[in-house]
Amino acid sequence: MIELVDRLSRPYKQAISVAYDMVFAAIIAYAAIVLRLDSLTLPDEYQDAIFLFPFVVLFTFHLAGLYQVIARYVGARFLIQAIKATLTATLIWLALIWFLDLSYPRSSVVIACVFLLGYLTLSRATIRVLFKRNAALKLKPDSVLIFGAGEPGRQILRLLENSHTRKAVAFIDDKRKLINAKVDDVKVYGRKDIPDLIESFNVKEIFLSIPPANEARKREIIQWLYQFPVKVYKLENVDNLIAEEIKLKDLQEIRIEDILGRDPVKPHPELLTSCIQNKVVMVTGAGGSIGSQLCREVIKHKPQKLILVEISEFNLYQIEHELTHELTHELESIEMHALLGDVKNECQMHDIMTRFGVHTIYHAAAYKHVPIVEHNIESGIQNNTFGTLTLASLAGKLKIEHFILVSTDKAVRPTNFMGASKRLAEMCLQALQDEHPQTCYVTVRFGNVLGSSGSVVPLFRKQIAQNGPVTITHPEITRYFMTIPEAVSLVIQAGSMGKGRDVFLLDMGEPVKIIDLAKNMIMLSGRTPKDEFGHGDIEIQYTGLRPGEKLYEELLIDADAELTDHPRIKRATENYLPWSVLSSRLEELRMHVHQKSYCTVMQKLAELVPGFTHHDPIVDPFNQPS
Repeated sequence: MIELVDRLSRPYKQAISVAYDMVFAAIIAYAAIVLRLDSLTLPDEYQDAIFLFPFVVLFTFHLAGLYQVIARYVGARFLIQAIKATLTATLIWLALIWFLDLSYPRSSVVIACVFLLGYLTLSRATIRVLFKRNAALKLKPDSVLIFGAGEPGRQILRLLENSHTRKAVAFIDDKRKLINAKVDDVKVYGRKDIPDLIESFNVKEIFLSIPPANEARKREIIQWLYQFPVKVYKLENVDNLIAEEIKLKDLQEIRIEDILGRDPVKPHPELLTSCIQNKVVMVTGAGGSIGSQLCREVIKHKPQKLILVEISEFNLYQIEHELTHELTHELESIEMHALLGDVKNECQMHDIMTRFGVHTIYHAAAYKHVPIVEHNIESGIQNNTFGTLTLASLAGKLKIEHFILVSTDKAVRPTNFMGASKRLAEMCLQALQDEHPQTCYVTVRFGNVLGSSGSVVPLFRKQIAQNGPVTITHPEITRYFMTIPEAVSLVIQAGSMGKGRDVFLLDMGEPVKIIDLAKNMIMLSGRTPKDEFGHGDIEIQYTGLRPGEKLYEELLIDADAELTDHPRIKRATENYLPWSVLSSRLEELRMHVHQKSYCTVMQKLAELVPGFTHHDPIVDPFNQPS
């Protein structure tokens, strides 16, 4: 019945409500006299007053706007309306009885008023309950498993008890003593029971409540759950939430960073603060993936001033807005300046360094996307090599204390112009160290960071959200990956370890096959990759290697890496050219770049950069014959 009424248009629902109110108003007027006279048989003289009452109720309820109220959403405000409307209807009825000289006991008027108020509130409340129950039946909650029967898991259960969209059907725990126990009437099962539970209850989601101290176990559980077509969610900040109320927003979908991330290594506090605390710190490329995280980390270690330099207006706005609105407490004693700037502009960079008295520079501004630089060779080399040279030379002339270059594993035996331009930037720093010994030049080299603007991870997420296909250049392609926060923390620590002309390598762990990365991300979304027979949800397509792209990357050229005091930072001893030789060859390269003679540029790079080999055709549309 409720289902049928719910389908009716609003005018029909209002008509039904009017009809019910008029019928019950007549019954109420009759019942009030019956109760007063203690008799079911009434004198005819009362009929006119009884007949009048429903019309008075209809008129008053309409004026009060009660028929405009959606019954399923009635609340405390409606109760006030109901009291006002009931009292008004009773007074109007009483006035008409007196004016028309009708017969009706005055005490029965009071009884009818109480009955009418009771009817009005009870009828609307009943409709609300029925509609909510009907909606709950139509929207059957999804079945959920909770992995972990500890206190955080119990809080998740209590959270789901108030949800109409999800229902916990079982706990999963690896502790044998908990198996078959019940937590608030929800049974605890072992891991081996998950397949049967998924099939029996049509489970689509699993919530993890594993303490963050055991990241390795959490990754193992997530990877084991890959075999099931479910979405996995984690509980953020478990330790902080045990004594607090968990909210739905604290449950976050598992991301690939949770799989590829590693157990954190405790940072060395003195290395984090050495180049930052009470110093004027300048970050170039401040709005990029690494640059923005550098800004967040630098602020935590209390610099005197933070200078954000960024060529993109939008990126600069984003990071400045974030820092000023989300880190207001940290910024209370820190002077911050967000500047639109180009590292190739020597005058502008000179003005910034002298105006603010910079002590430390983290140089993260770079064009890093290999295919883009292959099509824009001049811009890539001018920015990555000569922009770095401009900034580093100024730093030496102005006696800046520390200059830390954020580099890439693509600088090692590069097969593309982007990698070659970054290795040349490293060589510039190495050569400038002899010219400006008072400035400590440091290069920090590492691989891909998860979720950066140039990473495949955001692309894969978008492709999976669009139901595929997921595109991969080659089935054997591999890359090193690291989370952005870990990379930046290590960059800061490595920069503080430098003595001059250092090339530090970050321990990236084991290389990851991109095909495995794609499959893991598909399975994390609760779907499966299509196999060779077309079985599965998301197709994986191979598009072929792009110009300049390598199957695998390296961190060392030809030297052995030395261990440092930090387990995830190594020092490389890389060969370099003295400034007297490098400077003249750079000017020659600059001339050919300006002339867009990219075949000659390629030859000059092969002479300058160890291991540089470019096998692909030049695809830059402005290439000029040599």
